[in-house]
Amino acid sequence: MVKKHGFISTEEKREKRKKALMSLILAGLMFFSVFAMGISYLQTEKIKFNEHTFKISNDEKYGNTQVLTTKFNDKEIFFYTYPEQAMSIPVEGNLTNILKNSNEIVFTYDPTSNISSIVDSIRYEFSTLSDKQFYASVNDIYENYESFPVITCANSSINLPVIYFMETTNTTNIFVNESCVIVNLKLNEAVYLRDRLLLSITGISSN
Repeated sequence: MVKKHGFISTEEKREKRKKALMSLILAGLMFFSVFAMGISYLQTEKIKFNEHTFKISNDEKYGNTQVLTTKFNDKEIFFYTYPEQAMSIPVEGNLTNILKNSNEIVFTYDPTSNISSIVDSIRYEFSTLSDKQFYASVNDIYENYESFPVITCANSSINLPVIYFMETTNTTNIFVNESCVIVNLKLNEAVYLRDRLLLSITGISSN
């Protein structure tokens, strides 16, 4: 069972998360030129996906960057990409069934990998967009990460699923193994992966 005190962050860790969040935003901007080009051709300010309405927003709180917003539990949530683009990530298993029905989700990863700051950024963003609890853990013992619990798929459960992030140079893909979601993430596809996970966490995607 995960001990929650292991997830408590110090001021230094909170500051690290803020910096990591900026790295995700910068990554989003790298790919946003393609997204913005697509949006410019829309004849309407709203689109539909699985009975959910998305609208284009240039709000200041999103850095004056065009995003797609929709409502989830009376909260406005945002996406960097079209739902159809995010849904193009290959998924084996029912991702939504695992993530939507859980109030607590653990993110685990190798903190020395190139994707570590992106993973932490995604977790931080999700914690601001959803009432679910998102915990940070690492996949092994690492120097300077002694306060983080070591969590792998072996520790996952229906009530506390684990999303295990691993770096890959191939196309990003997701494999659902019982209550563990294994994400093979290609660094330059992080924005699409972020949106794909959020579609399932909110239940906007049915699979």
